[in-house]
Amino acid sequence: MTALLSNYFKTQQTFSNLVELLRYRAEQQPNDTAFIYLKDGEIESTKLTYQELDIKAKAIAVQLQQITQPGKRALLLYPSSLDFIAAFFGCLYAQVIAVPAYPPRANQNLLRIKTIVADAQATVALTTTSLLSNLTQRWTENLESAKLHWLATDSVDDNLAELWLPKLQQNYLAFLQYTSGSTGNPKGVMVTHANILHNEQMIATAFEHSEKTISVGWLPLFHDMGLIGNVLQPLYLGLPCILMSPVDFLQKPFRWLDAISRYKASSSGGPNFAYDLCLRKITAEQRSQLDLSTWDVAFTGAEPIRAETLTAFTNTFAECGFKHQAFYPCYGMAEATLFITGSIKTDVPVIQTIDNRSIVGCGRSGSEQKVIIVHPESLTQVESGEVGEIWVKSPSVTAGYWNNPEQTTKTFNAYLADTKEGSFLRTGDLGFILDEELFVTGRLKDVIIIRGRNHYPQDIEATIEQSHPSIRKPNCCAAFGIKIEGEERLVVVVELERRYRQRNNSQDTVQNEIEEIVGTIRSSVAEQHELQVYAVKLLKAGTIPKTSSGKIQRYACRDSYETGTLDVIHDWVEENSSIAPQHPHIISLYYQDYSANTIQAWLTERVAVELKVKADNIDVKRPLTQYGLDSLQSVSLIAALEDWLGCQLSPSILEDYSQIDTLSKFLANILLESKSPDKQNVAHKKTYLQKLFSNFTLSLEKTIYKHYFQISCQGLENIPQDIPFLIAANHTSHLDRGAVAVSLSKYVDRIFSLGARDYFFDNPIKTWFFSTFFNLIPFERQGSFKEAIQQCQQVLVRRQCVLIFPEGTRSMNGKLQKFQPGVGLLALKLNVPIIPVYIQGSYQALPKGNLFALHSPIKVICGAPIEVSAYKAKLREFTESEVSQLIANDLQTTIIQLQNNT
Repeated sequence: MTALLSNYFKTQQTFSNLVELLRYRAEQQPNDTAFIYLKDGEIESTKLTYQELDIKAKAIAVQLQQITQPGKRALLLYPSSLDFIAAFFGCLYAQVIAVPAYPPRANQNLLRIKTIVADAQATVALTTTSLLSNLTQRWTENLESAKLHWLATDSVDDNLAELWLPKLQQNYLAFLQYTSGSTGNPKGVMVTHANILHNEQMIATAFEHSEKTISVGWLPLFHDMGLIGNVLQPLYLGLPCILMSPVDFLQKPFRWLDAISRYKASSSGGPNFAYDLCLRKITAEQRSQLDLSTWDVAFTGAEPIRAETLTAFTNTFAECGFKHQAFYPCYGMAEATLFITGSIKTDVPVIQTIDNRSIVGCGRSGSEQKVIIVHPESLTQVESGEVGEIWVKSPSVTAGYWNNPEQTTKTFNAYLADTKEGSFLRTGDLGFILDEELFVTGRLKDVIIIRGRNHYPQDIEATIEQSHPSIRKPNCCAAFGIKIEGEERLVVVVELERRYRQRNNSQDTVQNEIEEIVGTIRSSVAEQHELQVYAVKLLKAGTIPKTSSGKIQRYACRDSYETGTLDVIHDWVEENSSIAPQHPHIISLYYQDYSANTIQAWLTERVAVELKVKADNIDVKRPLTQYGLDSLQSVSLIAALEDWLGCQLSPSILEDYSQIDTLSKFLANILLESKSPDKQNVAHKKTYLQKLFSNFTLSLEKTIYKHYFQISCQGLENIPQDIPFLIAANHTSHLDRGAVAVSLSKYVDRIFSLGARDYFFDNPIKTWFFSTFFNLIPFERQGSFKEAIQQCQQVLVRRQCVLIFPEGTRSMNGKLQKFQPGVGLLALKLNVPIIPVYIQGSYQALPKGNLFALHSPIKVICGAPIEVSAYKAKLREFTESEVSQLIANDLQTTIIQLQNNT
């Protein structure tokens, strides 16, 4: 252990707060990369060094100091991004207490944000420029909303950093962590700098992080697990972390494991559901590209850990180098900052079987703290192996709940009845300790944990009570969780008004209204809480279990549900999953009908699969939120739709087009020009006109190349007949594209080539000219290749071809230049072979700088296809960029051989 944490302990430096920590990093490691953000979960889009983060934090702090005072609260509304990190530290530098929260969706009301603002008494709201207009408009439209001073921190001038003056206390509050799911009675956990620093040291020691540790994270940064684990832990040790959005992970879980593989990360994790999602969504072909051998801390927590998941994940990803002992079960909560107990690294997870139930151990207590098991009624410590409530005493235990002394005393100031030892944090969780290992068995409190988020039943019940007039109120419904195939699911039981049953005589009318009530309950819960209801029980009035004082007995409701003793008028239960619609292969997309009717049919079937209902029950004119489509299902639907259509969609498309009917028409319109075979459509006529111009250009080129340049071609037998492919050629002249197009015109309907956006597409006239007559596809010389990849994919599915010049630009002297990795990346992403081509004589006919072509022969030599399958296997050993460069190098060698053989 002494060799570990060298980046931290070699300095013998101690810090009293996080500001000192970041300033130290900025001084000692100014140019080291602190954070990398992957756009779309795949492409490096932004980075922050320690010095850059320090400057941004100072600048934001100066701006904050001009509009508020130390100790005031600032609401942080950001997507998971590096902007959030800069804003968070800006608050710390200004001694303003940060209040992280997730920005509400466009179709979601502001109730949760309003309650947090009211409880925290926030006076400032920080966000990004892209979100500012929408958020401020929605906020000001709500007359009940408190006044906030809004600030877009990404527009703050970094030069303001020079005006920052340090005025720091040693142990002031760092931020308020509002427990996830709380709306009706929000509780803001008061987290101090001392809490964080102690917890980070425990994590670093328990995980055995070293100077070689690289982290990858997708967890929400406004949540304790993402903020403490993925942002502050790497910063604490001076180590890099690669981040992506939770939505990008949920859309395609492969992105998470691919990032671990590419960056050779050693530390990453998430709740149990994340590993389950990988098992369900990652294909065998994708697994063949992964190398998980460096991943030695796969932490899992925040929700019950399933032994079956750990075993299945190990068995499935063992071929990728994943080891079972890499799993690191742990236990923690926001009230203890984050981490409480964790496993011993390199040990396999410990499992105990109780009542035929496998319980995964959550490890041992961290340093300088005490974890005990207490009888929840007698408040005395139980014997080893006996189940009781988990209590914790630690420097990581936070200062309590903001502005809530009653709940703070109840939860944070517990003492043992016999020994008077204390004070302890009462976690509300049940468990036992055996051989120093903590096993969590359940909960004392009613909180429902689904996919790592806490949901409070009273909040869900309040939503249900307001969803339909036939529901009795108050205190006449209950929400609780049950285990279905090892996963926590939501059940609601609801009493109906007596007059509801009296006024309905027709059985058809009764059935229609029952379906309406159930649908309204499901949609309201999905919209407000991003949850899918598993079952709804409608009860007779006066039959729901209550205490003598009229309070709902949720445990009694759950017991009655499981034993079938509720007095039920009607029940609805989620149907078993059906088979998901198959996604057509890329080649078959050429024949696919992308009419609105086809898209509507696909969407209807897919939504039915997500909701586990019959497709006949889906009304295409009804908003999807009314069917109870939750956030994970929405993300899954968008990802499946992207795969099926072969294009990228906005993450908010289901908010903008909430009905299947309108969504289908919108998608059909935007896809029509590139994919629809409907010749009656105006968009198709434009495509046809472009093709007419293109054919004319090709005919003219054939005449010129044949008679003026005496063009000849060798190796046409190497051109594939039935599969898409790329052509990669040397580039010495403006004549190269035409030479390839003329030579292959009998084999390929149309050849497209990549053109630099800043040169060929910098104004509308050039854009029209080069796209119409020369079939150019724009690409960025610097930055994302994703748009070019998507357009190339659309070209390939139409049985057309893409030409790329791997040198990136024309040669100045006619000699071959170094090939860039873009050609390799394109081949890997499109999964198609490359035809190597050497063009001879074009430089002599029209060298760079000449305006007029000379009468000189041109010859095109086509080599045998280079398959990418062998290179994809190398992704287990090398990063994607390294393999892309390897492909480029081998391609250049092949073209040199073609040159030497002429």
